[in-house]
Amino acid sequence: MSQVSKCCSHEYRDRIDAALIQGIPKRRIASQFGMSDTSVRRHARNHIMSTLVRAAKAIEMTQGDILIEKIETLEIDAQCIKRELKDKDYQIGALKAIRESLRILELLARLKGEIESTQKINIFLSPEWTRPQSLILSSMEPCPEAKQKLLLALESKNGYS
Repeated sequence: MSQVSKCCSHEYRDRIDAALIQGIPKRRIASQFGMSDTSVRRHARNHIMSTLVRAAKAIEMTQGDILIEKIETLEIDAQCIKRELKDKDYQIGALKAIRESLRILELLARLKGEIESTQKINIFLSPEWTRPQSLILSSMEPCPEAKQKLLLALESKNGYS
């Protein structure tokens, strides 16, 4: 059965943890609370870091939830405006409200991980690539072996043919 550390079972554990988090030297903490330097160092290494990581994750999740809640409120507001504008027969305003609702829903879906937020660009289809590519390949006409090696390298690295 594992033993509870001296710091964990100390009556002033909260104060010890707070002192460690504040960056007070471990020797001073050990002296102040009547403990060994080793106990305080072990406690900091084994318990404080994992506690801080869990606390940071909890804060991050809470902030994310608050953000999602705010976006959902904006979406409801946009829907209300859209209904009001439709009722008053303001088509252009209603269309703008619908577009804003869609933008908000897209943002919300990205935050929730329901849609991928990274854009993928195929440079091999862009004019910025095709022009230099054709210049490079045409300049390599006198060296067919080198041209073939370049084409094979491009194919294998990028799935380009």
